[in-house]
Amino acid sequence: MDFYKKKNQLDKALEIFRKIVGLDPENVNYRQRFAEFCEQAGRKGEAALAYADTAEVALRRGDAAAAEAALQKAAGFDPQSQRVHLLRARLASRKKDWGQVEKVLDSVPALKATPEGRQLLLEAYVASQKLEAAEKLVGEVFSANPGDFSPLASYATMCAER
Repeated sequence: MDFYKKKNQLDKALEIFRKIVGLDPENVNYRQRFAEFCEQAGRKGEAALAYADTAEVALRRGDAAAAEAALQKAAGFDPQSQRVHLLRARLASRKKDWGQVEKVLDSVPALKATPEGRQLLLEAYVASQKLEAAEKLVGEVFSANPGDFSPLASYATMCAER
């Protein structure tokens, strides 16, 4: 890869880097370095996607700091990206920052129409004890994934506690 960088054959270097990332797709460090390389090569669209991929892998692995750093970079390249906003909401959910989950999802109304967006919003409402708001969403969330009874269970628990 360095050989191609020195010869200014960025397409070839990117191709090799993609293959390296593909060998270990859960490696946050490789993904981060690939995103940085895309950024240095002036490939802003690819850099935005690579940073978002890095954030997603970091979230799965429980590395909130790496996810947050990658999301900031991704948002810098593509501030309108619904994926970036959804990942921000997931990160806020991991941190149990329910107000931030609502804020992020409110900032992009289209996300509320997605199953994952509704699920995150319902979790935020239940955790914040917002019974009326949760009541409006629980049926939609359950309908989107009828095999998962956890939304109904958490809503029922909240109702019973009240």
